[in-house]
Amino acid sequence: MTKLNKSKIKTLQKSSDKLLISKRNNSEEKKVDEKELMRIRKRAELTEKRLKRKRVLINAIKYLSNNNISVNEYVTHQIFPTKPFELRGSEDFFDAVKFNDINVIKQALEKNDHYLIQFDYFRQTPLHWAAKLGHHEILKIFLKHTKMVNIYDKEYRTPIFLAALNNHKKCVELLLENGGNAFIKDKEGLLPEAASTDPAIKLLLQVSNEKSFSELNEINKKKSKGDSL
Repeated sequence: MTKLNKSKIKTLQKSSDKLLISKRNNSEEKKVDEKELMRIRKRAELTEKRLKRKRVLINAIKYLSNNNISVNEYVTHQIFPTKPFELRGSEDFFDAVKFNDINVIKQALEKNDHYLIQFDYFRQTPLHWAAKLGHHEILKIFLKHTKMVNIYDKEYRTPIFLAALNNHKKCVELLLENGGNAFIKDKEGLLPEAASTDPAIKLLLQVSNEKSFSELNEINKKKSKGDSL
């Protein structure tokens, strides 16, 4: 074998070795990249889960606050249903609301006023139904039994929102008088005022919102004065 051939063979071997080392390094780098990518994905999943829990907790606190329920009350009594029409007889109660059957409603509430926090497949309660159908006499009865006037359905619509949407002025007035919050928006970001097509209801809700806003400002002013003392 000539010196020239030996030299070529050595050169080829070196090139082959370099190529093998390069491939090995690339393969190791690829494995490291895949591991790092998996770690990043896991971190992202954990962060998303934490954020979901946080959102659920914030919504739960808002829900309790809007309906004048303390956390202690919620934990102690555990009265909230976990599925539609959970309480026996609640479907009949809903039918009585829809057909404006006041006698059946009165009799049922004498036995158990937990009918008022039952919900249907759209998470609407009897208050929602009374408000959206304009059954103000039934609504009056309900408001003697519950403070939960700002409970919302799957679309984040409160009873006052549905009353406004369907232009039932008496129901809107009743709910406002009993702690109805006209600041709560639905899923689309609409206020009850924007949902109504009745100018009188729009004005009523507008005045209510302005009054609530000015009262809130007064509370904040007093609080800031107290903090500065």
